[in-house]
Amino acid sequence: VTIPVVLGTLPLGGLFTALFFTLTAMAATGAMISLLEVPIAYLHEERGLTRRAAAVVTALGIALLGLPATLSTGPWADIKVFGMTFFDLFDFASSNIMLPLGGIAVALYVGWYAHQKQLLGNSRAATLAVTALRTMVPLAVGVIMLSGLGVLG
Repeated sequence: VTIPVVLGTLPLGGLFTALFFTLTAMAATGAMISLLEVPIAYLHEERGLTRRAAAVVTALGIALLGLPATLSTGPWADIKVFGMTFFDLFDFASSNIMLPLGGIAVALYVGWYAHQKQLLGNSRAATLAVTALRTMVPLAVGVIMLSGLGVLG
């Protein structure tokens, strides 16, 4: 809402607005393609599917997973799970559960399994960073996650 208004006030604002949204669409398409490559590569390399079949399976899987969220703003608007539409449920689960758990997993992986000397070097600051990644970061993110879930008032 804000960007078209701001760009519209500039000289040639319509041109800049069109250019901005065209470039944004191109960047989003590139990001989507890179995200789709992970399941496609897995299905192709680990499960033996052709790349075309892996792409079709991935696209169908995403469509099936996204269908409830899409329909929850229309025909399925009255269907509630835990008092939320599918769209709201997916938003809640990704923001309040999956993102924090992913952050905890990354911190634990880097803190315990990654080669810290290669990643962080061999200094006092690196030792503190590893200690934080092993203990403080997972605890802090866990507290934030529990707070977001309403467990910690």
